[in-house]
Amino acid sequence: MSGSWGSWTTLEADDIEQTESPETTGNDVRGGTAPYWTGDSNGVEAIVQSAEGTVPEDVRLTLIDPGTSAADTLPRAPAPQDQAGAATFMPDIVTRAQWGADESIRTWDPEYAPTIKAATIHHTADGNNYTAAQVPAMMRSIYAFHTQTRGWGDIGYNVIVDKYGRIFEGRYGGLSSTVVGAHAGGFNTGTFGVSMLGNYAEVDTPAAMLESIAQVIAWKLAMYGVNPNGYTQLTSGGGGTSRYAAGAVVTLPTIFAHRDVGSTTCPGQYAYDRMGQIRDLVAARTPAPGGSPVGSLEVMGLNGNQLVLSGWVFDPDFPPGGIAVAVDVDGSRAATLVATGARADVAASYPQAGPDHGFSASVPLAVGNRRVCVYFLNASSSGRDVWVTCRIVTVSAAPPASQLGDNPVGAMEDIRAAGRGVTLTGWAFDPNTPTSPVDVHVWVDGAYSGLFPADRPRSDVGARYAGIGAAHGFSATVPIATPGQHQVCGYAINKAAGTVNPLLGCRTVDVAASAWDPQGNLETASVAGTQLRVTGWAYDVDTPSTPSAVHVFVDGAYAKTLTAGGSRPDVAAVFPGSGDRHGYEGTVFVGAGRHSVCAFSINSGFGTANTLVGCRWVDMPAAASEPTGGPDVLAPTREGVVVSGWAIDPDALGTAIDVHVYVDGRGFGRAVAGEDRPDVGAAFTEAGPRHGFRLPVSLVPGRHEVCVFAINVGPGVTNPRLGCRTVTV
Repeated sequence: MSGSWGSWTTLEADDIEQTESPETTGNDVRGGTAPYWTGDSNGVEAIVQSAEGTVPEDVRLTLIDPGTSAADTLPRAPAPQDQAGAATFMPDIVTRAQWGADESIRTWDPEYAPTIKAATIHHTADGNNYTAAQVPAMMRSIYAFHTQTRGWGDIGYNVIVDKYGRIFEGRYGGLSSTVVGAHAGGFNTGTFGVSMLGNYAEVDTPAAMLESIAQVIAWKLAMYGVNPNGYTQLTSGGGGTSRYAAGAVVTLPTIFAHRDVGSTTCPGQYAYDRMGQIRDLVAARTPAPGGSPVGSLEVMGLNGNQLVLSGWVFDPDFPPGGIAVAVDVDGSRAATLVATGARADVAASYPQAGPDHGFSASVPLAVGNRRVCVYFLNASSSGRDVWVTCRIVTVSAAPPASQLGDNPVGAMEDIRAAGRGVTLTGWAFDPNTPTSPVDVHVWVDGAYSGLFPADRPRSDVGARYAGIGAAHGFSATVPIATPGQHQVCGYAINKAAGTVNPLLGCRTVDVAASAWDPQGNLETASVAGTQLRVTGWAYDVDTPSTPSAVHVFVDGAYAKTLTAGGSRPDVAAVFPGSGDRHGYEGTVFVGAGRHSVCAFSINSGFGTANTLVGCRWVDMPAAASEPTGGPDVLAPTREGVVVSGWAIDPDALGTAIDVHVYVDGRGFGRAVAGEDRPDVGAAFTEAGPRHGFRLPVSLVPGRHEVCVFAINVGPGVTNPRLGCRTVTV
């Protein structure tokens, strides 16, 4: 035997398992590792050891020669799909016959679940350096290993996807059926097992593989009405690799990884980190809900370095509007087209839409293999963006700027809402003045809304067009006056010999009314004698020069309204043109103990809510539960004086409390603080005005000390003295 040994490879115990059933019980099922593809070799060396360090018994090393087959000449790349909502169609799948499955070794008759409820993502934990020509042989090897060596009677996975994006039929029984596979111990019934050929604990998942995984899962789940971003309940069948005992009901995402239910690292950390992306890709390929754009991409091809696109699209919820068609290149937004061209045939088929829904445009591409994806962008609050297609196109060379004509060239890559404005990003330049930035004009709802220069660094544009430099990107935000839907368009402004200012792109953007909600801050909440003092600021963009109202809540209940009209130059500096009258402060009766204090800035005009601007915890002392007030006047009379004033108990704001009057240290009489005092009500709005008292006091001639005490109600510990006066009769 000649040659040299390769590097060692660690194979863990196989992380897939057959579910026991009447078909499988009694079969000679063995434990083992995942199969490992070595390619051409003439020897193998193995070390077998358990996790505890012991040597397993009855060890068998199985070498499989897949032989050759006409299937070994399969094409490398899958055929693309070009229609919106393509997930309703089955993608190209290499059948068992096409990859050379020997049906004579299959000893298992298919079992079927009542329905499909979820998809499970795996990897084969195999090598990653395989070629496209080797994959059919790898499929035959996995098939033989699962069927004969492991004793399962067939291959375990429902489908396998290789790194080139080709999809291979796995388990026998019909791809569109509910056939039960052997891929996730305890969770084989009602799931569709999709495995990635390779080891994705070692390398990241190729884009072509992810695209095909999304296509086949979207097609499968759509047939059974499964929401790719939803959850489902599955009942565990138990088993050696399952994380859940038999009979356990487990709530899982409708697209989950094997490690979510099994004692395994499958499908590898790189692939596991892509689970959210896989769900998003599947959702984009799932038949769109009502209200989503409807259309057709009729032409997609290359003219030199220009990607040529044409077709039509309209949104049922926004029939007269020009719908945006987004073009992504290598994962980044390269252009946003607008479908406003005349299409009488569309109007004939959809009378409610009218004729102006055609699009036709060219998008420049950089030299090399480019991954191009097209989307129809949803224009209203219902429905969603619709994925149309993704393709790999090869661009040989880009023309120099001098051959691009006289009009500016560019692309609107993204238009989206940003607070009370809209952000536009993209690139543009004028071939006649390639090193000088052009201006981009923005129009909102048909009215000019401002300009900004395309002078930001864009090395990709500079690399695409020789001699123009790299400073041709733009990213800016323009203000929007009102919430709701607005059509936003950008134009590149010609600088020299050109004849038009080309449209870079349009999109109907929904600016949320919540961006007009008021702002503010609760800065302090502290003890001020027997009351709570709060301070802060509040501002509403709809009424910038008018002081905003602030509602104070204590322990979840409304307590008081304050007016944010105090001088705050720091707030004026943050909101130019709004003035400085936005500060608030005030006191609130709360009583003793620990209290939650929250402040809300009250909305006016646009906006959807009264904004919570802050909450604080405040510990009020025992004195905070005792009455407060004061004698205001001691008016002389023939017989003595009349004592008047006010008194409030924080524990009984709506109650008129008693006031006791003492003369020279001895009790004289009692008054009830229930008379109308508008000045008190204005100062303590939470208490109201009915807290005044008045009591005539008879005195003998001479000098006397008159004192007033408020009688406590509730938790307070004393009857506080409100004040004393010395009078001479």
